[in-house]
Amino acid sequence: MRLSPDLDRVLALFEYRAPVDQWVRGLKFHGDLTLAKLLGQLLAEHAPERQNVLLVPVPLHRHRLRQRGFNQALEIARPLRRRGYRIDAHCCSRKRHTPPQSELPAKARLHNLHDAFEVRHSVKGNNIVLIDDVFTTGSTLNSLAASLKEAGAVKVEAWVIARTAGPGTR
Repeated sequence: MRLSPDLDRVLALFEYRAPVDQWVRGLKFHGDLTLAKLLGQLLAEHAPERQNVLLVPVPLHRHRLRQRGFNQALEIARPLRRRGYRIDAHCCSRKRHTPPQSELPAKARLHNLHDAFEVRHSVKGNNIVLIDDVFTTGSTLNSLAASLKEAGAVKVEAWVIARTAGPGTR
């Protein structure tokens, strides 16, 4: 995949197509948390062994979290605890409420999340793995990776359930 200098690697389990797209939408937009457990277990089974990494679920802005009632990235990350990974859901926050990426054209997505994240505590010297549901343009993950690297993270990679097929994604 074509990446920014801030995101070191992306692991995507699936392409974003049936039935995976239906599972992700069922989780995000219909609140089916059993799908989060399923997707998280699949990610746990296929995640590479990593020692001394901190898992950071991509945060939602507090308004979106209130609307949805849960953070799908955190719910997907939970099964990884059984493999010994540490999860820090409070490491980062969204400091700006932005339109959902899924509602924007690709070009607008690239700028929507510029400077949207804040790192709340020290990550200096840490290797971070971001957890998210879908990699589309990479804007969300790259923006968050940039913030984490500015705060001292050594390496930032992302593990996602699915990626969309398109230019620059192979």
